[in-house]
Amino acid sequence: MALVATVILFGRWMGSEIPKIEADIAALGFWGPLALVVIVALATPLFVPDTLFAVAAGVLFGLIEGAVIVVIGALGASCLCYVISRFVLRKRVAAALSQQPKIAAVAAAAERRGLKFQILLRLTPLSPVAVSYALGTTNTRFSTFILGCLGIIPGIFVEVYFGYVAGHAAKIAGNVSSHSRLHQFVLFAGLAVCIVLIIYVTRMARQALAEADPALSEGLSSEA
Repeated sequence: MALVATVILFGRWMGSEIPKIEADIAALGFWGPLALVVIVALATPLFVPDTLFAVAAGVLFGLIEGAVIVVIGALGASCLCYVISRFVLRKRVAAALSQQPKIAAVAAAAERRGLKFQILLRLTPLSPVAVSYALGTTNTRFSTFILGCLGIIPGIFVEVYFGYVAGHAAKIAGNVSSHSRLHQFVLFAGLAVCIVLIIYVTRMARQALAEADPALSEGLSSEA
């Protein structure tokens, strides 16, 4: 409810500016999406939440293009974290992990269990950046690592969808766009369904991880 109220207030204040911003971005052509990909790839390893970029992408680029942009950027960020942790700051990352035994235990289990475990791991609420850094200190192969990162896609899609819906709501609140009640219902119902599904998938992933490695059950629950 707080998020919906924020969107409505933002729409009344800035809703009329969104079409202008969209037009300016469209005028950039290829460079607009590329710029966001680079920003996501470089900012996320610094622990800037990719949720911010996902919501912005949904508002400015729409659902499909926004999701593709953020996924590419997030995968680039994951690769950067892996490379930094494996080849540049491995000792420092390992030292930091010694202060975070739960993340270290999760990374060790991921190394033992392989690809399926890593995909499930990406579906949990654990920080994807922390997981990427942690896996970089293990002997996980890069191919396994990058395939496991595909598990971030459902969460990113929901975040971009929220931005997409928020953009429409802001335009409506700013009286710069109008849609039928059916269109509005489908948008918000779709968001509700996405949220329910991601919660369900997250719980199933946590349960599967706990069953695969019972020692992680407490750690996953507390981190979530």
